Amino acid sequence: MRRAPGSSRQRQRDDATGLGGPRSCSGYELQQSQIGRPVGQGHDDDAVLSLRSVWWLTHRVECVLLKWIRCTVGDRARFDRGQRAWADLTGFAGFLGQRGGWDTSNPNIAHIFGLWASPTSYEAFMSGPHDLFATRQVGTFATIDVQLYETLQSIGHPPERVVGQEMLHVARCDVDPQRVRHFTDVQASVWNPGLLRAPGFQGGLLAQRELNEFLVVTQWETAEAHDEYRRGHFPGLRERAEPAPDAQWIVGHQIGIQPAWYVPETT
Repeated sequence: MRRAPGSSRQRQRDDATGLGGPRSCSGYELQQSQIGRPVGQGHDDDAVLSLRSVWWLTHRVECVLLKWIRCTVGDRARFDRGQRAWADLTGFAGFLGQRGGWDTSNPNIAHIFGLWASPTSYEAFMSGPHDLFATRQVGTFATIDVQLYETLQSIGHPPERVVGQEMLHVARCDVDPQRVRHFTDVQASVWNPGLLRAPGFQGGLLAQRELNEFLVVTQWETAEAHDEYRRGHFPGLRERAEPAPDAQWIVGHQIGIQPAWYVPETT
């Protein structure tokens, strides 16, 4: 299995748009592009197009969005102060919660995860008060990478409703387009039940971007609980799941959660 190449998506961003990014659900974009187009028309691979069509047909347009933001930071204290200013998000319609922290393998990388009830609510925020929020964090990061995902599966408790954990683990997977259905089926039948049996596991989700990029986000009471899962549960689950034929590459991140960055959902 090959590892992911270095990200080519990061870009210099130090202006009033702040934590901006794509403004529509990946599933919605795909649906609009494929409506009324016969299989094979304008595409080299009919099988892949068929998989794409099945994917968007089985997911509603008003999907829950996961927003993943990665920032390269020079002054951590200054970034931390700016991140705390996003607490006012909790009053915005459709906002389902936000949290984040520092990458344990690179202390200058910050990860933030936000959930929105639908593309409509996210669009309303982006076209409305977003830029005012973002001005509070101008100049606190050197680069930013923002991606939107459509949530497919919740694992245990919805992650936005669990607090008190110390660590997030993120696995970003590029899946063979011919193996997408197998990948999601195995996630539901093997990995999710295994995670729910692991002591210290506190919820997670599976999300998808475009056809074959997936994100598995899991939350853990402590870093030690995740380490124990890796030693005890993970090898047997991996043997049952047989991930090698599915995943073309996988990149993992461990993130130490910053409690002050937590923003509860709008009630």
